[in-house]
Amino acid sequence: MARPGAAVACLERHLTNKAISTLTGATLLALVLGSLHAFSVFIEPIEGRLGATRASVSLVYSLATLALVAGVFFTSRLLQSLSPAVLALAACISCTAGLGLAAGSSGLAGLYGGFGIVFGFANGIGYALSIERSGAAYPQYKGVVTGIVTAAYCAGAVIFSKVFAAYATAELYREGLLILAVAINMSGFMAGLLLKDGPAPASAQASGETGLTAHTGRIVLLWSVYFLGVTSGLMALGHAAAVVSAVGGGIAQLAAGAMIISIGSTVGSMASGWLADRRGAGQVLTGSLLLVVASMILLALAGVPGLVIAALGLAGVAYGALITIIPVAVSRSFQPEIALKAFGRVFTAWGVAGLAGPWLAGLVFDADQRYFWAFVLAAVAAGVAAILSRFCVGSPQQT
Repeated sequence: MARPGAAVACLERHLTNKAISTLTGATLLALVLGSLHAFSVFIEPIEGRLGATRASVSLVYSLATLALVAGVFFTSRLLQSLSPAVLALAACISCTAGLGLAAGSSGLAGLYGGFGIVFGFANGIGYALSIERSGAAYPQYKGVVTGIVTAAYCAGAVIFSKVFAAYATAELYREGLLILAVAINMSGFMAGLLLKDGPAPASAQASGETGLTAHTGRIVLLWSVYFLGVTSGLMALGHAAAVVSAVGGGIAQLAAGAMIISIGSTVGSMASGWLADRRGAGQVLTGSLLLVVASMILLALAGVPGLVIAALGLAGVAYGALITIIPVAVSRSFQPEIALKAFGRVFTAWGVAGLAGPWLAGLVFDADQRYFWAFVLAAVAAGVAAILSRFCVGSPQQT
């Protein structure tokens, strides 16, 4: 007869293995879906192939970011009807279909619909699901695992930008999209298998779902903090190479600026998640925003390429920290059964910032032929967000 201690040890190993499988599936899903943010590699090849303008091709990515936000917003509702494994598989199949449509299109309409809307929406579902699954697997280490998933998402953009570089011609960009479709399809099946034995979503476990109406004030506050902080980071991300060029940087330095901000984002994601489990989400959120302020001031004052590249790296760290700590802060400020819904609403701030930040930086540059005032405004906005952040993170019992 088995001893009780041996049975308990066996159960603990089983639960640990299930948690590891769930985290692995969530990380794999995030890694491959981060490829969406490597789209800029294909802008010039698509222009050459279709004879399109820069603005019309750039609209593909803008549509994708808006659709991504919509996907995150609706994930909590989809999880009420579909299991996480089925939803992950459905999202990846949808991504594959969207990329296939984009690759097979002879005009911009297919790119708008396939890459922009279908791939973008399914990407948002996969991203939100990755964050939710990792946190459900390790609720006691939610900061660390959220950092792992968001870092994987950032790393996916870096990795696939290198892969896509081999297909960045007017003749080959469609092959690059098809290769991505195959990679996501294969990853979707693997992620589905890894996620199938994970814990049930909190919304499915709850006997009744509390509405978010009573929490409107906190959601608005978190939304405002996220918008003000992430707008600054997206200014730097959207204009990284141009900022280096504005101070006389060469081609190699332009590439270094774009690369270091992506690497910084990955580092910031991991670091803020680790710190959140040790120092608390509120402190890390405020610290991340103060780091944004410092990086924006440095970018405003830097006048040589080397210093600008260093400032971009710091901005990347701050941005990565912010996109990790916000979902952690939301999860710790709301009851589990409504946390994913709350995150879907707060995350819309990222979509608005994605449109406003780069556009505002370009507008200021056109007026003054330099980025100084854009980064000064960004520093002020992040400073206001840092002050507000002291009031928006709390325990679910306080909401």
